Amino acid sequence: MLFLRVGALALLACLFASPLGAQRGGLTVRCSIRGKVLSRDNMAPAPRIRVNLLDGQSYNVIKQATTDALGNFEFNDLVRDMAFLVEVNEEGYQPVRVGADFSYACPAEVTIFLQPITGDDARVTDGAVSVEELQIPGKARKAFEQGVRELQDEKRPAQSIPHFRRAIALHAGYSEAYVQLSRAHIYQEEYGKAQRVLEQAVTENPKNVRAYALLGIVYRYQGQSARAREALERAVELDNDSWLAQYELGNTLLAAGNYEDAYPHAQQAHRLNPDAVSTHVLLYNLCILRRDFPAALAELDEFLTSHPQSSWAPQARRLREQLRQSLPPGP
Repeated sequence: MLFLRVGALALLACLFASPLGAQRGGLTVRCSIRGKVLSRDNMAPAPRIRVNLLDGQSYNVIKQATTDALGNFEFNDLVRDMAFLVEVNEEGYQPVRVGADFSYACPAEVTIFLQPITGDDARVTDGAVSVEELQIPGKARKAFEQGVRELQDEKRPAQSIPHFRRAIALHAGYSEAYVQLSRAHIYQEEYGKAQRVLEQAVTENPKNVRAYALLGIVYRYQGQSARAREALERAVELDNDSWLAQYELGNTLLAAGNYEDAYPHAQQAHRLNPDAVSTHVLLYNLCILRRDFPAALAELDEFLTSHPQSSWAPQARRLREQLRQSLPPGP
């Protein structure tokens, strides 16, 4: 494995994680599954919903998560060549089970739509319904859901595109439809098309954080680093608690050699999503580049405590030993 050196110390070789694949330069890494749980009736986020991750062969539950206030969940440190199922089986809702793999993306992303069971005892989500969601016509929601099934469940991004375009044609302000349409183009490496979709998305909704974050990624893939930084800074300005925007902005600044500017964004991404391997890797690398070796050692200790089975763990252990030997003994 090729290491980048800073003096006698090495950077932890890393994938600058993105919505695209998990292989670069012949390195295969573990992946994560990110997702969102929404109410099928009104597309509102479903908070505090338990989500199970199942082995795709044995159907055994291997991990559990609970959705946050925005309906988001995440499973990290998953073996790339395994098949998984994501399941929600909550009282008051019809059970849902969705396939997830890394054929098109690492991290993989899934969206689960919950349908309450009718009856006096049926549970409903207590997520707030935005004005935008209330304005989405039923036909537009249906087209969007068809697109999501093609993109997420069937892993057919090309077939999802007409459905997302129809959803947008029926409701020009459908923010999430723009995001998913751009992802379909990104999976096919159609970065120019994804860029045009996302630029339209932020024109329609200048507060679309996810669109700005993806736009920053797409700009960076096309070598437009200044525009990438501008888009990601806008995403962070809109939502300082978007770990993806913070992480991608840290990556963009690191690639430009702005280690000091990148550092607070890496810290914030790590604080917001300490379970993501990528946030540990980015923060460690910046500690090394800033020559803050005690902080780098502490970050390796934390990483190995929380991710002892990660594919990065053997390299991290070697680097930790190097750092310990290079640092003067404590008092």
